[in-house]
Amino acid sequence: MKTYRYLIIGNSAAGIGAAEAIRETDSRGSLAIVSDEAANTYSRALIAYYLAGEVGRERLNYRPADFYQRLGATAWLGRRAERVDFAAQRVSVTAATQRDGEEIAYERLLIATGGRAIRPPLPGIGLEGVATFQSLADVEAVRSGLDAVRRAVVIGGGLIGMQAAEALVKLGREVVVIELLDRVLAPVLDATGSAAVERRFAERGVQIRTGTAVTAILSDPRRPSRAAGVSLATGEEIQADLVIVAVGVAPRTELVADSPVRVGKGIIVNGKGETSRPGVWAAGDVVESYDLISGALRPLPIWPKAYAGGRVAGFNMAGRTAERKGDVAINASHFFGFPVVSAGLHSPPPGEESAYEVLVEHRPEDGYYKKMLLRDGVIVGLVGTGPAVDRVGILLGLLRERVDVGSFKDQIFHRTGLVSLPHPLRQRRLQGR
Repeated sequence: MKTYRYLIIGNSAAGIGAAEAIRETDSRGSLAIVSDEAANTYSRALIAYYLAGEVGRERLNYRPADFYQRLGATAWLGRRAERVDFAAQRVSVTAATQRDGEEIAYERLLIATGGRAIRPPLPGIGLEGVATFQSLADVEAVRSGLDAVRRAVVIGGGLIGMQAAEALVKLGREVVVIELLDRVLAPVLDATGSAAVERRFAERGVQIRTGTAVTAILSDPRRPSRAAGVSLATGEEIQADLVIVAVGVAPRTELVADSPVRVGKGIIVNGKGETSRPGVWAAGDVVESYDLISGALRPLPIWPKAYAGGRVAGFNMAGRTAERKGDVAINASHFFGFPVVSAGLHSPPPGEESAYEVLVEHRPEDGYYKKMLLRDGVIVGLVGTGPAVDRVGILLGLLRERVDVGSFKDQIFHRTGLVSLPHPLRQRRLQGR
C-alpha cells in the first residue's frame, strides 16, 4: 500500500492550487493527486469554447502535460476515490479497468472533489441524447453525436446553460433555452442586465422560454431509448435531437457522508481550509465559503475562488499559516462577444431597499449598463454589461477590500479610473498595494 505525506482528491482548480502551494513550502514531502477523470487537469471554464471549436484540446489544459512530473507528484488519474477511512487514514480507490480496488494511506488529506451537475428526477432523464455540461467527458459525449443534431433544448438559463447554448449556436444548431425563473442569469444579473443578454441570443435566433418548467423528456417513438424533445408545464412539446440539462451544480460531498467531517450544503471549513476532522482539509466547489456580502456560509462555485482556497489549504497542510477571511461571488463572462460582469448583490434584498443606495448608468442603444449598490458607504454589488465592463476592475477591488467610498462614490462610479480615487488610495494601487 502506498503512503503519502500529502494526498489530494481532486484534480481541478482547488487541487492544483493546493499542490502548488504545498511544493512552494515543502519540496520533498511525498504528494499524490487522485482524480476520477483520466485527463490531465483542464479548465472547465473553457469547455464551451472547446465544443464550439474555438479552443483546441491542448489549450484546454490548465497545466502542461508534464506538470505532475515537474511538481514531483504521483498522479492517480482515472481512479475514483470510493471511501475514506478517517480513523486509519486510508482512501479506497478503483479504476475502470480494475475489478478490485486498492488503498492509499495518507498523513494529510485534502478533499477537493468539486461539484456535480444536478440531474433532476424528470421522466426520461436517462435517455440517450440527454447530457449535462459540467466536464470534458460531458462535452466529448455531446461532440460525438453532433452530426445527428439539428435542434437542441437547453434546460436551465444560468451561466452553464447559456454557455452551452452559445456554443451550439456557433456550430449552426437551432437552440431553445427553457428557464424556470422569469429571466436568464437571474442569480447573477438584475432584470436589465438579463434583458441585454437575452437580446444578444435572440439576435442569433435562440428561442428563450422563461417562467415555465420542463415536466418530462420525450422519447423517440421510432427509437424509444433516445430523447426526442421535452414537454413543458404549459402542455407544449418541443422537438429536439439533443437535451442538455444545466439546472445547477451541487457539492460532491459523498466521500464524507456519515463521517466525522461536518457538512451543510457543502463541507464546512474554517479560514485555513481545515475541516472538523484534524488532518483533513477541503477546498473548492465542495466547500461552503463565507460570503463577505451576505455574511452567510454557502457554496460559491467560482474558479478563482477555488484556486485561491486550494492554495490556502495547501500552505496550511505543509505547515505555513495562511487564511482567507471570506469570498465575494464574482462572475465574468461574454456571450457572442458581449461582456458581462457581476459581483455581490445585483439588487437590494426584497423589503430592505431603503438600506441601500443604487447608482445606475444605462445606454440601451449600445448595451452599456452599469449599476453599483452601496450599503453604509461600502460597495456591496456591481453589474456591468457591454462597454461598461471597461475599468470595472477598480470597482471590484474596492468591493473586495470593503472600502468606504461614500465621500467619492459619484466620481468613482461615473468616471471610473484611478484618477477618481482619493490620493492615498490611488498611491496604494500605483504601488501595487
